[in-house]
Amino acid sequence: MISAVICTAVDLAALFAVGSAVLIEPRGPWDGRAVAAIEVSALTGGLVAVLGIVVRLLPVARRWLRAWWFLPPVCLLLVATLRFASVSTGQ
Repeated sequence: MISAVICTAVDLAALFAVGSAVLIEPRGPWDGRAVAAIEVSALTGGLVAVLGIVVRLLPVARRWLRAWWFLPPVCLLLVATLRFASVSTGQ
């Protein structure tokens, strides 16, 4: 139970960071502050998602949690990576 609470808390933190990276829209190519905010949010969300994956290693190995618990942080990491790449390439 404690493992599930910790994993959920880490996922919510990653979701907040990744969600803000997705919701921020630059006004144009000249809007460097928004681009920087997106990059920082996406990077932070990605790092927290990786932390979520690491936190799950022991509980899943001990079978306190099932393997599907890896799905949320992997999806958040994918979204953060795609958002970071899309804003870095200017698309």
